Amino acid sequence: MIYLIRYLGQVQYGRFAVALAFVNFFAFLMGPGFRTIMLRDLGKDRELLPTLMGNMLALRLLLALVTFFVMAGITTIMHFERNITILIYILFVWLFFTNLSVQFRSLFYVYQDLKIESAFMIFEAGIKALWIGICILKKLSLVTFTVGFTLIPLILLLFSSSISFLKYNIKRLKINLSDWPALLSTGLVIGLVGLVSSLHLRVDIVMLSKLTGSDSLVGLYSAAFKLIEAPLFVYAIFSSVILPEFARYLVSDKAWVRKESIYFTKIFALLFLPTALLLAYFSKPLILFVYGKNFAETHHYFRVLLPSLIFMYFSTLTGTILYASRKQKAVLKNSIYSLLLNIGTNFIFIPMWGAYGAAFTTILSEAFLFYLNFLHTREALQPST
Repeated sequence: MIYLIRYLGQVQYGRFAVALAFVNFFAFLMGPGFRTIMLRDLGKDRELLPTLMGNMLALRLLLALVTFFVMAGITTIMHFERNITILIYILFVWLFFTNLSVQFRSLFYVYQDLKIESAFMIFEAGIKALWIGICILKKLSLVTFTVGFTLIPLILLLFSSSISFLKYNIKRLKINLSDWPALLSTGLVIGLVGLVSSLHLRVDIVMLSKLTGSDSLVGLYSAAFKLIEAPLFVYAIFSSVILPEFARYLVSDKAWVRKESIYFTKIFALLFLPTALLLAYFSKPLILFVYGKNFAETHHYFRVLLPSLIFMYFSTLTGTILYASRKQKAVLKNSIYSLLLNIGTNFIFIPMWGAYGAAFTTILSEAFLFYLNFLHTREALQPST
C-alpha cells in the first residue's frame, strides 16, 4: 500500500483515502460487534459455535442490504465528486467481503490456531503486494486498482470459510431467530463503538478535506497516518488474542488479568519507546525512502502523530478488559465523548494549523479516551466482595 501511495501521488491517493474512510464509517451496520461477541462468548463456551455462526452469517447478509441503501442515501446528500463516488461503491463490496472473511478468521483466535492466522496474514500481504506491483508496472488507473483490491478479501473469504467448515464444528449451522434480538442489541452497542472508533481515526481526513479543500494536503496527511496505522493492526491482533482469555479469567481470577495487563504494558514500553525515538529522528529519510520526494512534508505530520500510538495502546488494552467484562456500554459512552472532543477541536485547530491541527486533535482525543476507559477498567478489576 505504501508503494501504491508513492505511485498514485498526493491527489489520487487523497481521493482513495477519503472514499475508504467514508466506507469504513458503515462497517458497524454490516454485523455490529459480531466478531467481538464471538471472541468473548466462545472463549467461555465453544459449544455455542454452530448457532452463533449461523445467526451471525444470516444477519450479516440482511444487514448488508440495509447498509447499502443507507450509504447510498448519505453519499447522495454529501455530493462527493464523481471519481470519489465511484470508489465508494466499489469499496462497499470490499467491505462486505472483508466482514465475512473476518467472521471466519476470528475462529483462529478463539481456538488459538494462530499459525493459520499468521499464514493468512502473509498470504494477504503477498496478494496485495503482487496486485500493487502489477498496477505500478502496467500503470493501471485508480479505479482498476480498487476493483482488484476489492477481490482480495473474496479470495480470503473462500479459503477461511473452507478451513473453518472442515476444521471446526460448524458443518451444520443453526439459525435461532429468538436469539436475534439479544444478539443485535448487544452487537449494536459494540458495533457503534466500532463506528465511533472508525470516525475517531478517519474524521480528521474527511474534515481536513472539507475545511481546507486541498486534496494535496489530505494526501500528505493520509500518507503519514498510513504509517501510524501499521501498529494499530498489531494492537487489533493483540486484543483478539487476549479477549477470549480475559473473558474466561475475569469470572474467577481478576488478579491474573491485572498481572497480565501490567506485563503486556512493560513489554510495550520496552519495544515502543526506543522505536518511536528512532522513527522520530529518522522520519525525513524514512518518508523520502518510502514515499519519495513528492511527500517530503509528510515527515512533519508523522512526527507529531507518533505520541498518539501510546494512548491508542492503552485504549486498546483497557477497552478489551471492558469488553471481556461485558461493559461495552461504558466503552461506547467513552468513545462518543472522545469523538465529540475530536470533532469540536478539529473545527478550531484545522483552520488554524491545517494538518498539524488534525494531528494535535488526534493525540488530545486519544489521551482523553484512555483516561475515561481507565476509570471504568479500575472499577471492573476490583476484587469481588
